[in-house]
Amino acid sequence: MTYTVEETRRRILAISQELFTQNGFYDTQMTDIAKTVGISRTSLYRYYKDKFSLGLAILETVISSEMSMENLNTLSDRISGSPTGLKKLEEFSLFFWAEDRFDKVERFLAEFDGYFTSQRLDSEDIDKLKAQTEKNATGLLIKSYINEGIVDGSIQSKVDSHLASVTIINTIRSLKHRLILRGDTLVEVSPESHNEVMKTAIEFVLHGLKNNK
Repeated sequence: MTYTVEETRRRILAISQELFTQNGFYDTQMTDIAKTVGISRTSLYRYYKDKFSLGLAILETVISSEMSMENLNTLSDRISGSPTGLKKLEEFSLFFWAEDRFDKVERFLAEFDGYFTSQRLDSEDIDKLKAQTEKNATGLLIKSYINEGIVDGSIQSKVDSHLASVTIINTIRSLKHRLILRGDTLVEVSPESHNEVMKTAIEFVLHGLKNNK
């Protein structure tokens, strides 16, 4: 079967994400991806110059999938009755991290982080990562809920919304990644308890924002 350039690109991204998620970035080679896609390694390099470029392209697609219209509508229904910014932030965090609907996305992000934080990235690569982060709708939504909470009094006025959003994302997401990657080898709790662990973590992290006056 012959694919158009765009169809081939989509196949590369979908298959690469699956291989990276299943086997990890370290153990997945460009040769493996090319073979599974059904193209030569030379052809693959015409689309993506290296594993970082490919991983970054997948990162953009998985971030977009989190913020699909279907997910946003579901989230909107969930927080529609939330009276404060803090409560909206809680519902948002539970929606994304205390359940397993995004575990496939989070596993990819965990593999991506684990591989590329151990690599030497040049300034151009770092700038690309920064650009991805700055347009990440997750961070923007969290920041908006924090600002709303400051205005309505549910969150302390001294809170810096940017620093708080970065802290929330990295703290909660890091635990989520550990639970996903360790699975049943995290002997402290059973896999069936992972969602309860996430709910507890979210409660603890967000408690520090609460305005008790």
